[in-house]
Amino acid sequence: MHASSRRSSNWPSKAEASRLSELRSQLDREFAQLREAAEQSRISLGVQVEGMQQALRNAMEESSRGLSAHIGEVEDKLDRSLTQATHDK
Repeated sequence: MHASSRRSSNWPSKAEASRLSELRSQLDREFAQLREAAEQSRISLGVQVEGMQQALRNAMEESSRGLSAHIGEVEDKLDRSLTQATHDK
């Protein structure tokens, strides 16, 4: 009877160990999925940031070209005005 009692007391421990093992496996799978999702998000965010940086560089270059053109026009007008003023004297 003593052996029977020992077997019945081991049975819950084995069942509990089995449940804990399954729970650990499930958690491992879920953590792996979370790591993969986080990595995909990181990659996607990196691509988006690179795109925004390029768009910002393009906008800055375009603004710089426009500003340079306007400065050139002002210089030309100033030169013409100075030239005309010296000829008018």
